Amino acid sequence: MKKLALSIFSLAVIVAGSNVYGQGFKDKLKSKMGGGGADYSHLNEINDEYGVSGAYTSLDPEEVKAPSGMIKKINDFGFEFVKEKDGNVVNELTWHISKTDKVDLKLKESWKTKNNQVVFYKWLSASKYIELIQLEPGVFAGTTVKNSIPNNGGAAPADWERTVENVFAKDPAQLEVYDKETAKAKTDMIMMSLNAEAIEKKKKEMEGYEAYKNYVGKIAFSDVLNIFNYQYTDKPTEDPKKFKKELEIGKEMYLRAYLDKPLAIAYPGAWFNISYEMKGKKTDRESLRAKSSFYSKNIPRKDRYLGDFCTWVHSTIEKQRGFDVWDYAYVELLYQLKDEFKVGETYELTVTFSAFKDGENIATVAQGKVNLKFTEDSKKLLFNNETGSLGIINKYEKYLNE
Repeated sequence: MKKLALSIFSLAVIVAGSNVYGQGFKDKLKSKMGGGGADYSHLNEINDEYGVSGAYTSLDPEEVKAPSGMIKKINDFGFEFVKEKDGNVVNELTWHISKTDKVDLKLKESWKTKNNQVVFYKWLSASKYIELIQLEPGVFAGTTVKNSIPNNGGAAPADWERTVENVFAKDPAQLEVYDKETAKAKTDMIMMSLNAEAIEKKKKEMEGYEAYKNYVGKIAFSDVLNIFNYQYTDKPTEDPKKFKKELEIGKEMYLRAYLDKPLAIAYPGAWFNISYEMKGKKTDRESLRAKSSFYSKNIPRKDRYLGDFCTWVHSTIEKQRGFDVWDYAYVELLYQLKDEFKVGETYELTVTFSAFKDGENIATVAQGKVNLKFTEDSKKLLFNNETGSLGIINKYEKYLNE
């Protein structure tokens, strides 16, 4: 895994080089690169106002193409900051990869002006992005993001998830206190601080919506999708008076969680886990994902909408264009309780949205309770095959046995 991550960042470096020179970077390296890393000690003589310029050593070696065609691994790079060029302020960082090959990144000026944080970035294509974030004087984290390019082509927003691919330091001794995990933790803290002002402003906007104001930290339920303004997670215009306190087992159930802060801000690097609890039984998506290939295939990670104050409208059992849309963790709970339901009785269901990271739930971010009634319709929906189609539990058993 370590090698794969390293190769991805190396590829970004190679692609960047090809953009700069307008031709294949590999060919360029073949013709001009002189056997790997170069001496950049002369850059230490540059006294730029941010103290960025100099020779740097990387935590992990980066792979580049040598003249022989062999892949070589180098640890030595040069960073050169240029504030002005031809009478204009450019605020560019030239990342020297070899004596002749380089990548130019731009300073995120507003983060420097308002937060005194030095971040350089470059979009290599619509989906490839590299960034150098100053962790402390003389130390930078090399990061990437998964998202596609923003419309304005600027730096990736502070609330996007960053992956630390490498760490660079002027003094190699500084690398003794940095591994990628340490650099990632510091990167996340920096991004949280950069995003704080925008988050507070957005939070005030969200509190203007009745549903958000009354349900922050809670989960709302409905049997009708259109009760929620499901197309916009930043405009919860739904009327909380229409939320349901009681639903029927086996019928459609929709739910939305309203968060105190977006997950990417409150718990960087985490994604959502959803658990269901009733009659002393409890199931959750991540536990099932780790249980078998069937669950792993059919339960995708809930790692989208991490930057939102309220989640998408999640369906547990729903009909969409003639297909059943299931949350298998909920169906698994019904399966475990299938012999205990009695017509006419009502059972309390607790649904919990948790922040999930490093294999465990690290915090509860929203929770809600709803009463579920077991009716004659519930019995048919779970077990009946009078119409020729299997009930939910029958189908589930069939899937599990495949």
